[in-house]
Amino acid sequence: MRKPSSIFAENTPSSNEPLTPPPARHLAYAPPCFHRHREYLHMDCLFVRAGHRGAGIGAALIASVVQFAQAHELNEVQWQTPDWNVDAARFYRRLGGVAQQKVRFVLSVTPESPTP
Repeated sequence: MRKPSSIFAENTPSSNEPLTPPPARHLAYAPPCFHRHREYLHMDCLFVRAGHRGAGIGAALIASVVQFAQAHELNEVQWQTPDWNVDAARFYRRLGGVAQQKVRFVLSVTPESPTP
């Protein structure tokens, strides 16, 4: 079984620049994820601030995720985006991403929650 590994990238200012939120960030990890009987890389978060979109930052982040997957001998990257985020879906399709039908579940856990 593959050992978990991850990448996290965040553009940060140099020491002489004012502190501002980063224009982009992403997180991808390669835990032992299986879907359709094969391992894949799960990209959890990709975000480019509105004022920085269209400059190739998102495509560069996706390229780094693909390189990470290749380095870990994974043949697929999976991620999800809300159905209302049509701009992100259009961006992902432009890069070759293919939408898949999936239902997402959430189970709230509190100290009082019974164990299922």
